[in-house]
Amino acid sequence: MAKSIRNIAIALTALALVATVSCTTSSETVDELLATPHVDSIASANPEPSPTTVPPTATRVPAPPAPTPTILPSPTSQPIATSAPTVVPPTPTLVPNTPTPTATLIPTSTPVPMPDLGELPDGVVTAFTVSETLERQPTPTATSFPEPSTPFETPVAKETGKADLQPYFGNGQPVRVRNPNGGPFTKKSDLVVDFFVTNAGSETVQGEYFIDIYIDDQIAQRWGGINIEPNRFIYVEGGSGLLDLFDLQPGEHNVKLVIDPTNAVPEISDGDNTYTQPFTWEVEPKPTPSPTDVLPNLSLIGDGSGIRIAPFLGAAESGGLSVKGPTTVEFAAYNDSPVTVSDDFSLNVWFDGVLVYFAHYSGIVGGRYAYLEWEDLSSIIDITPGEHVIKLVADPTNTIHESDETDNIVELTLTWGTDEPIAVPAPKPFLGAPTREIQILPNLTGFTPYGWDAAITANNADFDLEQGVDASVWASVDTAISFSIRNSSRTTSATDGEFEALLLVDGVPIDTIVLAAGNDAGSNWSESLTIPANTVDAGPHFVQLIIDTEDSVPEFNESDNSLGRWIYFLDGQPTAVEIGGDVISDEDLATMLAPLLSTDFTDQVRDAHGSTLDLPDWFDEIEQIGRAGYYLLTGRISTTKESLFIFFRTISLLRHRTTRV
Repeated sequence: MAKSIRNIAIALTALALVATVSCTTSSETVDELLATPHVDSIASANPEPSPTTVPPTATRVPAPPAPTPTILPSPTSQPIATSAPTVVPPTPTLVPNTPTPTATLIPTSTPVPMPDLGELPDGVVTAFTVSETLERQPTPTATSFPEPSTPFETPVAKETGKADLQPYFGNGQPVRVRNPNGGPFTKKSDLVVDFFVTNAGSETVQGEYFIDIYIDDQIAQRWGGINIEPNRFIYVEGGSGLLDLFDLQPGEHNVKLVIDPTNAVPEISDGDNTYTQPFTWEVEPKPTPSPTDVLPNLSLIGDGSGIRIAPFLGAAESGGLSVKGPTTVEFAAYNDSPVTVSDDFSLNVWFDGVLVYFAHYSGIVGGRYAYLEWEDLSSIIDITPGEHVIKLVADPTNTIHESDETDNIVELTLTWGTDEPIAVPAPKPFLGAPTREIQILPNLTGFTPYGWDAAITANNADFDLEQGVDASVWASVDTAISFSIRNSSRTTSATDGEFEALLLVDGVPIDTIVLAAGNDAGSNWSESLTIPANTVDAGPHFVQLIIDTEDSVPEFNESDNSLGRWIYFLDGQPTAVEIGGDVISDEDLATMLAPLLSTDFTDQVRDAHGSTLDLPDWFDEIEQIGRAGYYLLTGRISTTKESLFIFFRTISLLRHRTTRV
């Protein structure tokens, strides 16, 4: 078949997409085939935020600045790595997009009835299940926070100070936007900023406070201020990196200086702490994505966001807040897309409309989280008793082109009381490693090797497929049955010589194979036997493998030596179409794969667990994508529901491979 590079690429995309699909169908068979544990992708978060700031040079007014400018390094706030939280945050109701018209279905063979794969005889382990399990100790249930006592105590009014922070005009403009190389701005690094701050009061500015630089209405950098004596000023020249988190449109923009944004310094007046300087940006932004492009999507909605505002980190829920104690913030932004974010972005925390925290991230892999833990809210801003609004924002500058820009903001209204702070609970008891039964003997079981469709697989012997691959089979030709057996114990069978495995169809012995024992703890045997042509009639048949039929190997569990599954044998002879002729053209493949280029499809075909999303039924489109991908990978048409379900299981396994790369 003339497979174009484009179709192969689209097929691989189909594999990655469908591997993440949570199919909403009435068939329990699909759920059973897809019930393979997967690796939970955890983001590699950045180190703890600890911006290093060099105090600006202090000079007596109105003396000019020092000849050599003192430049503060660009601060970078970064989060702490944590385990994925489980608290479900408030989920806004989203209106699904109108689904794309269904692609024309490619004709296939008449569907063949399939028996329920769950209907197995007593004592037989399903060939789709790995028998070995570990017993995990239960996690203790968290205790909810108590409601704050009311009425609240009256807070002590904050004293007015005699300091007065202001933009400094004694050396020209308080804010200068310039290109150190001269000329217009042609790239982001061309734009640098100088700014000047003075204390026009009669009292020294002391303590921790911030100096923020905004581009338009979004923060670009946060600087730590230093002590300033009366009638002196501080300055920064050549501040760079301001546009790292921006993708500006050409035209007029503003740089805004905001001094002490959280009102940490008692001042004569807080109304004179800002200054704005316009500038012209002529650089073209990144191209706008096409409506058919598959894009990343940062989301604060869903189970994984784990938004918790509490008196200590690691709380199970938000609440228990007091103005007398600490307030911690923790949440996660999820890249709800297979597409990786390569650009820098930020997560912002706002308290009653005041920016209190700013964290900088360098990209995020598709399907992973960016975590934020912060313990200093109560030390950054004064909190009064009563209700306050916490707003969390992902990518506030819209640096990242996303498939959905509506799930980047979450607001929570919480109450801070005047009760004594809730103490940090004692560490949770160590749960220990998963336990398993003490094993002093080997244990032979069925096993599904990595990449196999099941512990027992079937395909046409003439197709010369690899072991572990399921495909259509016919009663009239030889059928290759592959199987895998594992010693699921830490004890070898070296002293036991050899053992037999018996293949049966509908309870009738077909063939036996002798396997050698040895130094095999945790290892497996993978072999194949043949069901000769015309051994069975067309239709469903139960294929069973009995391990160690003569009990040659003493085992600690003799009840898991039998496994089986139903296999449907087709009537007639394999045709050129069924063997894999050139029967699907590139045009037909493009039609089958067309939904992948629709943003409606790619945005909505995803796991909606834990949300209120009511998405369309895309199962027909998913089936066609599956058939196209199966055809491109194997050169054969999927002719039965069984082969399609097997394909879904195969790509579920491929998801493990892509996760580990």
